Amino acid sequence: MERKNFSEVSRMIEEIEKKNVELEDLLSKFSFFSRKKILQEITQNIIKGSPILKQMGVNQELIMPQEEYEEPMLFHAIIDNTIDEIKADPTKKLIFLKNLLNKMPDISENDKNVILQSLKDEKIEKLKEKILSLVKVFKLQL
Repeated sequence: MERKNFSEVSRMIEEIEKKNVELEDLLSKFSFFSRKKILQEITQNIIKGSPILKQMGVNQELIMPQEEYEEPMLFHAIIDNTIDEIKADPTKKLIFLKNLLNKMPDISENDKNVILQSLKDEKIEKLKEKILSLVKVFKLQL
């Protein structure tokens, strides 16, 4: 039983490594500041979402050091703060979202306007999910 679990984990790690190579090739075509950080976040999401790894007690601290995750946690804090501001004063939703987008230097003004248009009617419950996907695409400057 233990050997089967080890084989399964080994196979999954090989698949992750193959996907990382594919992602690295794809991301090398983009002008992101930190491809490594993006790959680390993707790997973290894979680790968090794998029921087999969870069942075996494997977590991201075993595979990647904790200090690698301080920046994404800060992203969540900034996003949570923005959403809290919107909840406190929904009439200023666009202003708060614009302030958040201004922290993302890779987004052009035209893109910011398009993003604001797509987010302005979004319900608060789904807003964090949408913003997190933006953070993954654009580097959030702190």
